[in-house]
Amino acid sequence: MATNKLEDDQLIHEEFSKNPRPIFIWLILLGVLFVGIFAVQWGLKAYLQERICESAFNRVTNREILPFLWQNPRFMRAHVQKKSGYLPKYQYLDKVTVDPEFADDFVVAPPQILFLYHVWNRQIGDFYIPRSISPEEFREFLDYAEEWQPKYWEEAPEEYVKLVENLSNETGDLNERLPLIVKQSFQGWKNYTKEGTEIQNVQPTAEQMSRFLDKYPIFSRNYWKNVAFHKYLQSLAFEELGPQDSVPPAEMSTFLKVAFYNDQMSQR
Repeated sequence: MATNKLEDDQLIHEEFSKNPRPIFIWLILLGVLFVGIFAVQWGLKAYLQERICESAFNRVTNREILPFLWQNPRFMRAHVQKKSGYLPKYQYLDKVTVDPEFADDFVVAPPQILFLYHVWNRQIGDFYIPRSISPEEFREFLDYAEEWQPKYWEEAPEEYVKLVENLSNETGDLNERLPLIVKQSFQGWKNYTKEGTEIQNVQPTAEQMSRFLDKYPIFSRNYWKNVAFHKYLQSLAFEELGPQDSVPPAEMSTFLKVAFYNDQMSQR
């Protein structure tokens, strides 16, 4: 009697149909492996984030770094080419400031930016040249930079909260009644949004810059040549300019132009 010969694929199919457990066991082990890898990665990431937050170098909030960014706008998210992972809580379309609800979160920025911030903060973090701040213009600032509205600033001084609540009744210069960081941010906002062209076109003579440096020596070349850039005020320092020669724009940092401009405007 003739018998039908089973093909190899039929034999394999029959074997696995009788005992399917091995493949399920391998799938379970593979799943456990993936879960384990994910858990290790998540744990390592959480550990690194915790260590980063514990470092004083990294414990800088978005609010604290704002004055630095206003004076150094090339570091704003709006002006860097690769935005992925760079100042992720910052706006860059309609506005260039931080999303107000994240103002007091720690800033996410490359180490070199944080280094420059810390140097800037140590050298001129408390620097401010008073210029008039009218209630009308301050309301405009609060509409733009919402992070300075008391509802987004839990640690706002009580006097500041009251001032903002009664801003419509205020008159005169607000300089003496605002916290330093608010005045710095207001001035940075005004410099950036209203006076940017004038600041970029600043061309002080050697004589004018020398008077400015006598008044504010912290902006001298020896403080910044290894931080800002090597050519910082080089011609002036090496006495290569006559009194009426213009300081080369390439030898002036933005924060220097901003400070010089504000000093000139404060004298009007």
